[in-house]
Amino acid sequence: MIRHFAVALPIVAALAACSEEPPVVEPYPFAGQWDCGVSVMTLSATSYDSGGGPVPISSVTRNGPGYELRLGDGRIVALAAVTDTALTWVSGQTGQQFTCLRL
Repeated sequence: MIRHFAVALPIVAALAACSEEPPVVEPYPFAGQWDCGVSVMTLSATSYDSGGGPVPISSVTRNGPGYELRLGDGRIVALAAVTDTALTWVSGQTGQQFTCLRL
């Protein structure tokens, strides 16, 4: 009986190591509400809302002190110079920029 346990334990451990765990969502410093002058933007680790309703964030890439957000609708948004109180929002399509202050 002990011999079977000794053989089964490594197999169970290997199977457990192969199972995928859900990705860890980082508490990004850009999460929160931001007044960008033209609208109030709400960001979380998983969604982006510039006033038209939340859009899922497909991926987040760190870029120095900023981030690139790839949205579920195909848009790309850059958040540059992210601090505790401000960030610069940049459209990946038009290059338009806004300075945003945390609310």
